[in-house]
Amino acid sequence: MEQTANAQPIVDLEALVSDLRLVCAYAAKAGLMTEDLLAASDRADQALLDPQRRDAKPVLAALSLGAQRIAPMTVADLKFRRDPFLPENQHRGRVAQFWLASFALVVLGFLVVYMLALQSEQDALANIEQVQRLNARQKLSALRRMAQDKQLTERAALQEQYREKAVELAFIYGRIVNSYGQSRAAADMTLNPVIGLHKAWQDWIATFTAADKGMPTLAPSPDPELCLGGDDGDFKPPKSITQQPSWLQTAVKDDVADFCFLINVVGRDQPASNIDSQIQEQLTMAPQIKFNASARAQWILPFLYGLLGATVFMMRHVASVRTPAVEWFPMFMRVTLGGVAGIVIGWFSTANGSTSLQGASSLSLPFAAAFVTGYGIDVLFSMLDRVTRLIGSPTVPATGAERSAAAS
Repeated sequence: MEQTANAQPIVDLEALVSDLRLVCAYAAKAGLMTEDLLAASDRADQALLDPQRRDAKPVLAALSLGAQRIAPMTVADLKFRRDPFLPENQHRGRVAQFWLASFALVVLGFLVVYMLALQSEQDALANIEQVQRLNARQKLSALRRMAQDKQLTERAALQEQYREKAVELAFIYGRIVNSYGQSRAAADMTLNPVIGLHKAWQDWIATFTAADKGMPTLAPSPDPELCLGGDDGDFKPPKSITQQPSWLQTAVKDDVADFCFLINVVGRDQPASNIDSQIQEQLTMAPQIKFNASARAQWILPFLYGLLGATVFMMRHVASVRTPAVEWFPMFMRVTLGGVAGIVIGWFSTANGSTSLQGASSLSLPFAAAFVTGYGIDVLFSMLDRVTRLIGSPTVPATGAERSAAAS
């Protein structure tokens, strides 16, 4: 009995009173001092007036009710000086708002650069696929043979067919030329936006200064002087081919004839270039364009959208007096986790196939999911925790009664 009388009380009444004071002070500043909380605080005060009988139950009830009213703030936040009304926290919050807003603008700038680059790469890949299906070389050879047919000048129907095919081939040739330029620009893009902007600036200056110098922008082509005819009215084959077999000379003459027909009849308004060399070079550029587009769609852009979502969340968090004040390192960790969560969403969104050829409209959903996940990162990690517990939880063996019940 003597040990029981001298034992320390389980409830530290002085600590509870100190916590209740913190809760009531914060609730009064935040406009959360409701009538029931005020009544509970009065009952706690009345219970503490008698020094001979200090009852802890009213204090506990008032503290519990106050903790519910000030949520998401907690008593621990108030005790560890995370009260947003403290002067040091107010100053840090204003500074954090400035830097978070600046960081959000920087992330938005990077998003614009990468989205435009991804759109250009997707368009270039789509054009390369379309150019492959055009069969431009076969149509060029067929039209050139039609032009060499002696019956062309005698039959009106054949002339009309020739003109239609010539217009079609001119359109195809112009499309190949434009596709080549777009593919070249997409292949020259880098994943580093700073280097990409610097290179784009240098290319613009070079293009501007060399606009009147006729710099070639297309794939290498045969010498247009090959189109000059000889004394017999036929093309003069290159000197290096005159010693080759006759069948090889015939093949070279056909190739030169197609080129000359292209630049003098079909594509006279376009820069001189060989169709085969343009298409082949576009095909060689396609793997690099696909790699860059895949890296942007699956890694970089989801990371940036997750960063943006986490930054917006922190901007609202530090500007609110209803949430605990945050130190600089937890703030940095929260934004970083938002970027990681965005990458995870990028993994899930591309698990069923590559996104390198998807359009901007189809890519908007995973990017929006990355932003939302970065903003509400707790939802993703709560789901991952549940999955981990589900996988790692041991299987409890069934009891004898359960096995008999299952058998019956």
